[in-house]
Amino acid sequence: MSPRGVLEAGVFLAAALGLHLAAFGVARPTAGASSAGAGGEDLVSLSAASPAILAALADYERPPEIAPPPEPPPAPEPEPAPAAEPVAEVAPPAPEAPRAPQIAAPTQPEAAPNLPPEAEPVPKIRPAPKPEKPKPAKPKPATAPKPAKPAPAPSAPSVAQTAAGAGGGANAGVNGAAEAATLSKAAEQDLRARWGATIRARIEARKRYPSAAGRAQGRVTVALSVSRSGALGGVAVARSSGHAALDQAALEAVRRAGRFPAAPAGLTRASYDFSLTIQFAR
Repeated sequence: MSPRGVLEAGVFLAAALGLHLAAFGVARPTAGASSAGAGGEDLVSLSAASPAILAALADYERPPEIAPPPEPPPAPEPEPAPAAEPVAEVAPPAPEAPRAPQIAAPTQPEAAPNLPPEAEPVPKIRPAPKPEKPKPAKPKPATAPKPAKPAPAPSAPSVAQTAAGAGGGANAGVNGAAEAATLSKAAEQDLRARWGATIRARIEARKRYPSAAGRAQGRVTVALSVSRSGALGGVAVARSSGHAALDQAALEAVRRAGRFPAAPAGLTRASYDFSLTIQFAR
């Protein structure tokens, strides 16, 4: 205990003892005259407590000052939680392949005991037929070979005869022979192809690319009829190019050609038809 505490405790104890004694003296009745000597009772005189004692008593009875509780230390900031490590995805285990059921091996058939083969029935042999005696052939009379027919003589070419008047006048015709010329189909096709080539060349020379077609490209097939003299009988579009401007340009090229070369001498029909393809490109 500190010295101040010991002093305060002594002061308080003396004050308390004085108060008790004062109370005891007031309550007791007054006796007779004080006797002297040791046989009489001792008298105690009481007086008021000094201000120092009263101040000490007040300090004793005052409740002690209670110091405010110390403020709790600030709570430490929580440490940031560590980032969770990425958990690697675990692939599910592959399903077990179903086991193939064990198939019992087929039981091998027991080998048949070796038995002697059954004897095959022997076919009955028929006796061979007796050969017939050949009859002697009768000799045929020899015939003379027929004479071969003579080959027909080639026919002479037909000759056109001109009638001749009698008397040898000026009007008398001149006897002459003119061989009738015949033209094969292959020769006629060859002459038509040559004539068609000259007609195409004349049309290509008159062809003009139409400005209205822009940069369109196409092929136009035209059908035309040409007489033996080379005159154009008619023209039409047989297969369109898909562009009206190109089709019209093809027809104008044929019409600009005008008169075509005459047919070769071997072509005798009045007119012939041709189908020509005209191409337009930029």
